[in-house]
Amino acid sequence: MQHELVVLSPEKTILTYRLASLGSRMLAHILDLLILMAMMVMVSVGVSALIGPIDQYLGSGLVMFLAAASPFLYFIFSEGFWNGQTLGKKAAGIRVRMVDGTPITFSSAVGRNLLRPADM
Repeated sequence: MQHELVVLSPEKTILTYRLASLGSRMLAHILDLLILMAMMVMVSVGVSALIGPIDQYLGSGLVMFLAAASPFLYFIFSEGFWNGQTLGKKAAGIRVRMVDGTPITFSSAVGRNLLRPADM
């Protein structure tokens, strides 16, 4: 794998970006998974405490829906609004960029993360 990406800007300036290593990508993803698990535990405890006593089935259904949707929402919103970085990527010092080197757009973050299961 090459270690740098060279891009020619519209102003005819050559820009180089250092590509993230496999180790830093794995570290970022592991940190993101730990953050996601902590968030899901907090949300499920909160939903169970608030809605569980009222309607047990509604609370369970809401927890299952949030458990399925939260990984997508976490990656979409954090990459879309935080300059291509999640909390794990920020800790590892990496970020997502477009092919031409520009910051990722929100619509690109949506497409990239909705296709995440197909990537696996």
